[in-house]
Amino acid sequence: MRRDPQAPLCGISPLLGIPLSAACVGESFHGDAVGDGGAACEGCRVDFIAAHWYACDRPALERNLGELERYRRPISLTEFSRGDGADRSPEAQAATMREAVPLLESDPDVFRYAWFSGRTEAIPNVDLLGASGELTALGALHVSLPHPERCGP
Repeated sequence: MRRDPQAPLCGISPLLGIPLSAACVGESFHGDAVGDGGAACEGCRVDFIAAHWYACDRPALERNLGELERYRRPISLTEFSRGDGADRSPEAQAATMREAVPLLESDPDVFRYAWFSGRTEAIPNVDLLGASGELTALGALHVSLPHPERCGP
């Protein structure tokens, strides 16, 4: 978040977001970083809220999105997958994706989202790409899920 975003960018004004932590199991880690629509940072421009989500089920994602919507800004879910919980099997990751993507696609406050990750060792069985860049089974599932055409925040 910059107080004067245009000055250092020579007139270019990209969208600016404020990152907030993920929340899970009924707990809130979002804090009041943007307060009531950004009032906590007087003079700051906040175009959207950026957050991560690693919880295990759709109700947790719905709770998290509901909490983020109180800031009255578009939501960018910059990373999501099944990173929490004991079962992080390929089947569990696929189930999480099947539950989350339709919800994210249908929520008018979510303007973008990204699965975590293309390739990583941080969370088991989340890779969308294999070693040679080919789609994994999870990557193929992601590509096959309905993604309506829409543009912009």
